Amino acid sequence: MLKQKQWATLGRIATAIALLGFIYGVFRFAYTKVSRKESLEEKAARLEERQDIGLYLKGIPKSGDETLKKLVGKALDYFEEYRYGEGIEGLEKALSVCKDYSQRVGIEITIGNAYYAQSKLREAENHYREAIHIAEKVYGEIESRQGRAAALCNMGLIYQDKGELDNALKYCQEALKIVWELDDPRGEAFCLGNVGNVYYLKGDLDRAFKYQQQALKLDQETAYPKGEAIALGNIGLIYQELGELDEALGYQRSALEIHRKIRNRYGEADALCNIGSIYYLVGKWDEAFNYYKDALEIHRKIGSRQGESSDLGNIGVIYQKKHEFDEALKHHNEALRIFKEIGHRLGEANELCSIGEVYYLKGKFDVALEYLNDALMIHRKIPYRLGQASDIDLIGEIHRGKGELNSALKYHNEALGIHKEIGYREGEARALSNIGSVYHLRGHLDDALKYLKDALEIFQGIGMQTEVKKTMEKIAAVEDEKKKQEVSKTSPLN
Repeated sequence: MLKQKQWATLGRIATAIALLGFIYGVFRFAYTKVSRKESLEEKAARLEERQDIGLYLKGIPKSGDETLKKLVGKALDYFEEYRYGEGIEGLEKALSVCKDYSQRVGIEITIGNAYYAQSKLREAENHYREAIHIAEKVYGEIESRQGRAAALCNMGLIYQDKGELDNALKYCQEALKIVWELDDPRGEAFCLGNVGNVYYLKGDLDRAFKYQQQALKLDQETAYPKGEAIALGNIGLIYQELGELDEALGYQRSALEIHRKIRNRYGEADALCNIGSIYYLVGKWDEAFNYYKDALEIHRKIGSRQGESSDLGNIGVIYQKKHEFDEALKHHNEALRIFKEIGHRLGEANELCSIGEVYYLKGKFDVALEYLNDALMIHRKIPYRLGQASDIDLIGEIHRGKGELNSALKYHNEALGIHKEIGYREGEARALSNIGSVYHLRGHLDDALKYLKDALEIFQGIGMQTEVKKTMEKIAAVEDEKKKQEVSKTSPLN
């Protein structure tokens, strides 16, 4: 099975885009059209739940500068229609008339978030760095320090998406230090959650759990139900990774209940997806399908095209598992089309990889390799190191399927090197396991055992019980084959 965490967004981690204090667009946002003319403050508040782009409009909605407010309002109109480029141009015009440093920080962060929504990580990083630079000019002001923390935390997301997890952790922890100094419990909860997410990706599930629990406690103490629901969902993902699926399901259901209670439609859809992922993992594909369909219905209703495309990808995975490959390709191609239309490069790459996987399962290895190489090209361009390593490992699996074991070994070793470099322990363990499988096929049983046992040690260390079980089964198969060889050598017939 070609299972990688980011493909088809099965079991997604909810992360903050714009953070801290009086901020719009903290996690997600959803749309509802209104007939009367809105104030900028009302418009920003209405957009707060949409999924793709975070707003950080520090003080602008209440500003006395009508020109500034008009320019920002027009930019939001463009964002509502997924016209990111025109929205960014509008905010750049707003920058040209904005004199307040704290407000400039907010505009730079929001421009960065618009680029981030399109997976244009270099452009996003440039604007976050500019926000940090401006904030440092007036570091004594609370608003500027909050803005600096928001930009630092978002820099953490950039490095998280690049797969540079140690750098991601550094930025998130620096942001966390600022909000501690400011005694901002809401901002502290956001940063704790993001630090937990990095540890989750590093495979350090104990630390991930600790940080998500701290975030949950603060969200509960500050009566912030949306943050509480997201923390519950992330804790559920940790239990899911540990193979404790009943616990995972309980947390996701609790998150779903809160999202429904506060009428957070995107959060509701996210929780439905995560519940679907649990049913997917236990092989209850019809139940998983129903949850993904419910999420898809919500995303279409609220106009979240990114959410819609993710759901279509998840449904494609279900059809793939059922060996209904034509339906799988239909859904993955529809998801790919939407990701391309909205300019979401990471989603585009992930769907290219999913399509490649379907062709691999259909036995069309060369077509599969074309799609995976296209995905790899995008991941390199973004750049997204974790995605690159996963693509390369998958390419290795296809060469293994073709019987090209030397090529397979080369790609698996390349993936292993990247995973080690970025500190992604789960990926390192999967690559080691794949290398062990290649050596098993070659008949090099001692080498196979060495790599499989190294993989097992990592899986045990990061608490991934499901993978521990699978790897132990692989080791048992190799050891059984060794015993048969030894018996054969000592047989009187030889």
